[in-house]
Amino acid sequence: LAVGRESDSELADGLAEITHASRRAADLTNQLLAYTRRGTSQDAPVDVNEIVNDVADAIGLHAGHALTVTRNLCQGSPVVMGDGGQIREAIFNLAVNAAEAMPGGGELALATEIVAAEESGRDRPEADQPGRYVRVSVTDTGVGMDSETLDHIFEPFF
Repeated sequence: LAVGRESDSELADGLAEITHASRRAADLTNQLLAYTRRGTSQDAPVDVNEIVNDVADAIGLHAGHALTVTRNLCQGSPVVMGDGGQIREAIFNLAVNAAEAMPGGGELALATEIVAAEESGRDRPEADQPGRYVRVSVTDTGVGMDSETLDHIFEPFF
């Protein structure tokens, strides 16, 4: 469809969004298969800032004017080994949930930072080994979660 349509920027943008959504749907299908142990996770170098930017753009496009989406990304390109589709889906789901918690509008902030995991200390992320890790934060000015929701947040597909 896109061949020969480059001059129609609105159509080209729409086709690019459809292609991007199709890839996300394929990633979600692979995640579901991996969850049921019929598929495998595809670990590769992943630029976390790129994923956060993509998610911020998608949320900003679909959330409307009442929601302000801000980004505070660490310098450089924080690359981690992982399944980009799973990382994207996790961040996207957090951002969608945050946006839904602010039906009257508010602020959604996405941030990345490089943190060092030392042998001891309060700032140590849950990590198998000391080293440098990327922390992704999704914060909002919404109403928060009730206790029933908090009891289920780590259940798959809740």
